[in-house]
Amino acid sequence: MKKEPKNKDYLLNVIFYAVQYIVSKKFDIDDFDYTKACKFIELFDRWLDLFCKLTPIDLIQIFPIQKIFDDKRWQNRNFVSTIEMLVKRGLNKPLGKKVLEILNDYLNPDIDDFCIIHTCVFDIIFTEVYFKNQTTH
Repeated sequence: MKKEPKNKDYLLNVIFYAVQYIVSKKFDIDDFDYTKACKFIELFDRWLDLFCKLTPIDLIQIFPIQKIFDDKRWQNRNFVSTIEMLVKRGLNKPLGKKVLEILNDYLNPDIDDFCIIHTCVFDIIFTEVYFKNQTTH
């Protein structure tokens, strides 16, 4: 059996603590202006670059899939649909460029919060750029 390199453990720890930092901060998105949002997105992008190197097996190891099985009633993500999505991608294949899509479909409360915060901050940037373009035309 091939032994994982120590830098892999370091990568897993960095990603775990990055997500814990984001979800534990209780950010007040209303306090974010365009500049603060841009800096925050830069930080998110660096973390997402690290996520790209993970395999689904790594992701499951540090962020266990939440055990919810009732998707017929709510037509929502569940344990089985999450596993199916990961198996379809390949369990030993790095998440790569579709990392944000995979994280959004992944069933874990910390990952959910991480993605929600990313979306909210990105929305601040989009809104600023969109409305700035609307007023200049």
